[in-house]
Amino acid sequence: MISLFKKLCLGAALPLLSGAALANHHEPIARYMVEAIPFALKEGKTLDDMMKLRGDFAKLAAAENFAYNAYVLTPHFMSRSSLPVDGKFDAVWLGFSPDPSALAAGLASYVEKGQRLERAFDAVREVNQRWLMRGELLHQGAEPDGEGPGYAFFQTCHLKDGVSLANYREAEVAWSAAMEKLGTTASAHIWYAGQGVPDALQGAMIKVRIFPSIQSWGDSYTKFQENNMGQSPEWRAMAAKAECGPIRSYLGQPFYEAEEEG
Repeated sequence: MISLFKKLCLGAALPLLSGAALANHHEPIARYMVEAIPFALKEGKTLDDMMKLRGDFAKLAAAENFAYNAYVLTPHFMSRSSLPVDGKFDAVWLGFSPDPSALAAGLASYVEKGQRLERAFDAVREVNQRWLMRGELLHQGAEPDGEGPGYAFFQTCHLKDGVSLANYREAEVAWSAAMEKLGTTASAHIWYAGQGVPDALQGAMIKVRIFPSIQSWGDSYTKFQENNMGQSPEWRAMAAKAECGPIRSYLGQPFYEAEEEG
């Protein structure tokens, strides 16, 4: 299987900013929409049963030209007490579209033509929550470097009093650049709470780091420790701008990736 988020948000379909904006650390490289669906597997079902539905979903998505990429994440290092998710869940479906119009177009098609497939999903998993968030790409990391699951971690954060979003973006970009100089490969994102999120996420943002492989995450962590980056000016500047909870990590695999144009 390929690494997590190989073509996050449809690659070329992302609304990339101009070169001048790319040089401005107050602006994201790209914006997109995130659909998050934590789900529990029904008794006797496994994640393999869920993944067996990839082919049927791909046929529908391709026929209807969905501008949508989907991934399934399973919890790894985490404590459920730190989660904003309500109730039991075994995995999380993450879907990405370049903008709300594209997301709505795909949803409308799915509601009309995906009833049979939805019944197949319902036979495997139980859903009691569904969130819509908007995302920003702040720093582009490396492409996947081989087969195997991707690795991602998340933190729930709140800006400190008097800190603007532009100031926080700038600190995040500076931190990512400092780590990149050490040879790390993560992409940096921020997700903003939107429709359907639980109370724990109201007014919050989620800091997201996506690594092209498990090994790349481990190598990055080693470099963080060996270079004492927790005491670096970039780390201190970033930490001064937001209060963040514990890191929650996941392993991820693609469910559906739209074909890139061109």
